[in-house]
Amino acid sequence: MANNLSVTTGWDFHDKHIDQKIDSTKLTSANRTIIYAGPYNADTQGEQPPLKAIGVVQSFGHQEVRAMAKIFEIGSDIPYHVMGPSSGNLSIARVLVRGTDLVNNLMGLEAGSDGPWIASLSHVDRPCNICFVAFPNGTPNDEMNDTGAAAKFSRVFVECYIQSRSESISAGQLIIAENVSISYTRLAGGKNDQSSFKLEAAASA
Repeated sequence: MANNLSVTTGWDFHDKHIDQKIDSTKLTSANRTIIYAGPYNADTQGEQPPLKAIGVVQSFGHQEVRAMAKIFEIGSDIPYHVMGPSSGNLSIARVLVRGTDLVNNLMGLEAGSDGPWIASLSHVDRPCNICFVAFPNGTPNDEMNDTGAAAKFSRVFVECYIQSRSESISAGQLIIAENVSISYTRLAGGKNDQSSFKLEAAASA
């Protein structure tokens, strides 16, 4: 055991946490997270089209990597780290009972609308923006259906491109499982980022 670790002799490990300042009600939770999406407008560096809430999402994943090279010199075991560009990917899984598919939801299109309908990824001619917002515990429903002002944490993925889509259905079931893989260009909120986003009210399931 490391000699710099000190533990109080009266430590009540049966009934107390080590860090009693942690409040589990303030942690991000899936049951208080709403995912929004909408088309990306490349013609402006300012306000983007409104983002609409997506329903019945089962999981959302974000992975970011950065190219890195280690360079060693003769006479030392300590490397130099040469940093390269970063890139990221998203994954969304959705269970469909009725309603539009995930690709059209991401592009802000609705079934029965007068606008174009995307039947295949080959018909996708522009990227989209995606945002997920986590609300604090105890947020009233009327606040959760507002513009996200009560959000504890949010992240906006700008200029997202759908790389792949898969759907599956099993015999004897009424649900269709749908998954998409997405590559995004950047995360909003950088030092010189002037983009602004508006969130439309969350649609009821």
